Amino acid sequence: MKKYFVSAVVSAAAGILVLSSTAFAEAIQENNGPGEQQVQGARPASGDWLDNIGGSMGLSAEQNEKLMKQREEFKAKVKDLRSSGIQKRSELKKELEKEKADKAKVDSLVEEIKNIMGEQLRRRVDSIFAIEQVLTPEQSNILRDYNNKRDPRQGPAAGSNLGGW
Repeated sequence: MKKYFVSAVVSAAAGILVLSSTAFAEAIQENNGPGEQQVQGARPASGDWLDNIGGSMGLSAEQNEKLMKQREEFKAKVKDLRSSGIQKRSELKKELEKEKADKAKVDSLVEEIKNIMGEQLRRRVDSIFAIEQVLTPEQSNILRDYNNKRDPRQGPAAGSNLGGW
């Protein structure tokens, strides 16, 4: 009996976590392009550090070109991951809303979501290292200062575990 109760509590907590993250993911999905309705507190889709402070960092034309190319490549790489993550969260939500959710299916979906999130983080970190390769040490310091001063509502960069990235 005690084992069943613990299992039920853990399942309920997982369900709440999934439902809240799914709601957030669906709100972000609505904010994918320029000119679209912005979610309150969300960062504008067209604004990033390169647009905001790139001009004041003293970037050369070559640096700017490399960074623009890296940004586009990064966006292309994570676009499919974001879509997959949103789809898997939706599937998980639907499974957990069933009267008799299949624990094996839920576990499988959680594992898939974990892998997608891990890959997103890996690509983000790879992108940070690629940016650092292009910038001078002074420019890197300017970018770090910018990221550390950002409003936390603008995304995970402010105060994140990645040194303000």
